[in-house]
Amino acid sequence: MLDGLPQDLANRWKRGEKARALEYLERQPELRRNLVIYKLLVQEELKQIHQSGLTIDTEQLVHDYPECRDTILNFDPQFQTLAAAPDDQDATQLGQTKALDQPVKTSRSIHPEIPGFEILSELGRGGMGIVYRARQISANRLVALKVVRNEVLETADLQTRANALERFRTEAKAAASLQHDNIISVYEVGEVPSKRPGKSPLRYFAMRFVQGTSLFDMLRKGPLENRAAAKYVMQIARALQAAHDQGILHRDMKPHNVMVETSTDRPLVADFGLAKFVHSDNSITYAGQIMGTPSYMSPEQAQDASRVRASADQYSLGATLYHLLAGHPPFAAPTVQETIRQILEKPPVGLTQTNPSVDRDLETICMKAIEKESSKRYGSCQELADDLQRYLDGVPIVARPVSALERAWRWARRNRALAALMATAAILALCTLGAIAIGYRQTTQALAVSQSRLDKALQVVDDLFTQVSEDELLDQPGLQKLRTTLLQKALSHYEYFLAESKKQASNTDTQILEEIGKANFRFGMVQKLLGQSDVAREAYNEARNLQERLVKQSPEDIGRIEALTDTLNAIGSLASQSEDYTNALDAFEQSHRYRLELVAKDPSQLKYQRLACNTLMNIGLAKFSLGRIEEGMADWVQSQDQRQSLLERFGPSEKLQKDIARGWYNMTKYTNTIKDPKQTKKYSALAVDSYSKAIELNPKSQSNQSECTLALLILGEASAELGEDQEAVNSFQEAQRIATKLAESNPDVMEYQADWAILEKSLGEVYFRLEKWDLSQKSWGKALEITRKLQSLSPESMVLLDDLVTCLCSLGELSERSGQVESAIEYRRESLKGLEKLSQDRKDDPWYKEQLDLNRAWLLENDSDH
Repeated sequence: MLDGLPQDLANRWKRGEKARALEYLERQPELRRNLVIYKLLVQEELKQIHQSGLTIDTEQLVHDYPECRDTILNFDPQFQTLAAAPDDQDATQLGQTKALDQPVKTSRSIHPEIPGFEILSELGRGGMGIVYRARQISANRLVALKVVRNEVLETADLQTRANALERFRTEAKAAASLQHDNIISVYEVGEVPSKRPGKSPLRYFAMRFVQGTSLFDMLRKGPLENRAAAKYVMQIARALQAAHDQGILHRDMKPHNVMVETSTDRPLVADFGLAKFVHSDNSITYAGQIMGTPSYMSPEQAQDASRVRASADQYSLGATLYHLLAGHPPFAAPTVQETIRQILEKPPVGLTQTNPSVDRDLETICMKAIEKESSKRYGSCQELADDLQRYLDGVPIVARPVSALERAWRWARRNRALAALMATAAILALCTLGAIAIGYRQTTQALAVSQSRLDKALQVVDDLFTQVSEDELLDQPGLQKLRTTLLQKALSHYEYFLAESKKQASNTDTQILEEIGKANFRFGMVQKLLGQSDVAREAYNEARNLQERLVKQSPEDIGRIEALTDTLNAIGSLASQSEDYTNALDAFEQSHRYRLELVAKDPSQLKYQRLACNTLMNIGLAKFSLGRIEEGMADWVQSQDQRQSLLERFGPSEKLQKDIARGWYNMTKYTNTIKDPKQTKKYSALAVDSYSKAIELNPKSQSNQSECTLALLILGEASAELGEDQEAVNSFQEAQRIATKLAESNPDVMEYQADWAILEKSLGEVYFRLEKWDLSQKSWGKALEITRKLQSLSPESMVLLDDLVTCLCSLGELSERSGQVESAIEYRRESLKGLEKLSQDRKDDPWYKEQLDLNRAWLLENDSDH
């Protein structure tokens, strides 16, 4: 039967045959007339090539199957292989160009238009970026084209947006500034202006397209042979040295980020998205932040990525060499927390113990490169490369193995340091936790005392967490830095408790298991609040696994059910942030079912009723994001109706009012999508009313005030779009009043500063339309002042430069209108430099060139010094 041929082709690939549709066509030429089977065969071949990690040669395939040209060019590997995604999605042919953030499962989207490039197919996408296979027309060559996903960027919060753009710029800048035979070249970096006014440009960069596979893919067949591993790492070390010589640290060196070119067997370093410029303060790292891939991190990078030096890259390359020779990295525990603990405390297992075929000299080189103390590693990557070259040349190496005596001394010293840390850090909490650790090891008679200490310790840590993690506590002017510090303290307590309790807890000790589940949930919450989403996800999943077992054992236990619902909802929220809406919906629906159980068990509890409504709203949002618009709207409406009923039943409640406000605010997302300003105005007005009531109930809440300004902004924009300028002014003025207070009380919170600037510009625009020149000039002046401050923190930001130029041009025109010629001259002069840069970078948008010519002509006429 002809319809069984695609499956036959798939079965042959499973048996190790690299079967082609061409073979079937040669045996049965009539298949070319049966386009349905013909295309299915070609699709199956494409799928099998992709899943095996081989390169898809589009040109050759189009030549072989001209009737299926569209099928080949439109083949989407992410979409085609969802049912059988590889274990490590970074390990695809273009792992070196993986998009910003972690890969997500997604269906095909329309390819963007980028002048000078013909996009052939999509290679992969992540939360913030997409990589395409494209042809650079001017050079007639294949390239990998990485672009930022603006549709995601525009809906992200300020910090996420800033980090994503900074990572994109970092990768482009670092790779473009490096020219080395073992680093993937960047050919072009650019932006395509948006065709929609006020929207961000499409940012992209084009790099060399590598026909080959990653080192990680090569490891699927087992460890590499000694000389092959040494040869690859020697070349990579020289490439990293070239980067270090230019003041660039990679900070994410691992087998996934090295491509091996098929034609030359040459390793090529890629993905400088986490790079750090040694002589610049603009890298996306903050004190205490962990950044990189845990199994390949040096101890110093695992503690604080902002302080790493070139020796950290050398360690990661040593860990990569270890992986190539052993078949696994030196440290790889089930959780990130445990992996980092091992990196800091445990010595790596000797390579020859793992793989006896590893040469002693090569093992010695590798173990020196991954010394825990940076001073005991090679002095540079160049020295590592030189020692590997000596090994390859068969001459004596410089490195010497660590003696057994020295190894024992290092172990003792590490444990003394750990003991000292435990004795001095966070006196009350850690001393109590230390008592628990001792108590675990006591006799049965002492277990009662241990349990008492456990309860006390958990209360200490939970109290500390509660003080800083809930919406309003410590959410006061000037206390955000303290809040972060205390969160980090709570984090260290949870880490310690989890490590100690897991050592001693048994599968039958249900009370300890309950507390471990709650601690994992809290640990995940802290990590999320500190911006560490990947670590949070692992902690949530550990909590979920434990809590599901406990609920299964005691299905009537309200406390266990509540803990599980909170974890499931947190998992859904984190998945939504990563645009993994299918898994988000699954988690929200499970949480909602359990929360309805809680409502049925205790209908007098407002808390359970509120949480059930919240998960129903989350379900609606997830459905909306998945394109199930009508279902999502039905859930939203039902959730809002239930909340209104609860308000009538239980009376005034700040939390319930905030829930209702957020519900109306979410409705504006839909009405904005369908471009219905009347409905947007209606729902945003309802949101403002509910936020105002929540603020009345808790005037100190900054989160309520901040969210209210956003609702007022949407209300003002909807009014302006409807031509109701005075109503727009009223909304913008009220938002300005709140935003000004928040920003002035919290000068270090950049999100508040940015919101204030947006509102001042919105006011300036509507005052201009109303011909209230003085008021417009005042608003634009304040917007300029704030923008200057923000730009001083991110001087290379083209977005902020655009904002600055817009303010200057507006103030130049307003000053001229009011007869302030000297001020007009100053503003227009200052705008020239920015306009020159923007008109060059955004040649397809004529506005910048028009403004540049206009200001130059005006200055020639009015400025005697010009």
